[in-house]
Amino acid sequence: MVATVKYKQELSSRVTVVTKEEGVSLISCQDVHNSVFSANMKVSVQPVVDIEILPVVLETHIGGTVILPIAVYGYESDSSKTKRVFDDCSQIPFDVEIVEKTRVKYDPKNIMAGVGQRSCRSLAFECISTGNTRVWIRYGKEKLS
Repeated sequence: MVATVKYKQELSSRVTVVTKEEGVSLISCQDVHNSVFSANMKVSVQPVVDIEILPVVLETHIGGTVILPIAVYGYESDSSKTKRVFDDCSQIPFDVEIVEKTRVKYDPKNIMAGVGQRSCRSLAFECISTGNTRVWIRYGKEKLS
């Protein structure tokens, strides 16, 4: 109920885990030719409770790229309320607002892997003129930012 696995024979080394609802699911896999090769993985699907731009030195030249590492948090369980960093948040739709739009531009189609220890995704901004800018990243109806 929580997640399913999509598998194509011609891409036997890759599978896609599709999440369906909140909860926890255990997924097991095994080599069809040798049952000794097996693995298990726990998939936890949780709502987003907080987002954070992680600290990083942000300087570049005109035409260069600034990378903002993002951390997204969910609760470990409903009862504990302990925050846990998402491993992958590449499919989460962020609303990105650049205050000084004449200095950097952002391409929302450029999905980057997380940079750093707690980052589940990074956002890339191209520098188009000198100066500083402010960036707001928001998510959801509550507009976590």
